[in-house]
Amino acid sequence: MKLVDNESKKVLFNKRVNIGILPLMTKRGSYIVNGVERVIISQVIRSYGIFYNYDKRNVTQSFKIIPERGSWIEIFTEKSGTVVVRVNNSRKFYVTALLRVFGFETDESIKAFFEGVLDEEDFDYI
Repeated sequence: MKLVDNESKKVLFNKRVNIGILPLMTKRGSYIVNGVERVIISQVIRSYGIFYNYDKRNVTQSFKIIPERGSWIEIFTEKSGTVVVRVNNSRKFYVTALLRVFGFETDESIKAFFEGVLDEEDFDYI
């Protein structure tokens, strides 16, 4: 490796550097490492957070809650206007069932929770 100053053209560093050993690549796209044929597989790393989605064509809205560890929760509206939930891509169930798990046991308590949010003009999702 050679490091040269551009202005003075002086050689600052000139030594052999071992960057590493590159494995031999076969015609099929695999590699030979330590005499064994191997294939490189990329790993997808999920990023955690809340992801919103609005589908203009179907007029549906959804969001996913992806925690750093644990189960994914996806809440979305269907074409019919019902709000449903999926936990870890399981079967769909109504969002009111999820709210009942969190302590809102009656219909009145669920409607009272959304009282300031829902307008009379909006579609009644609850």
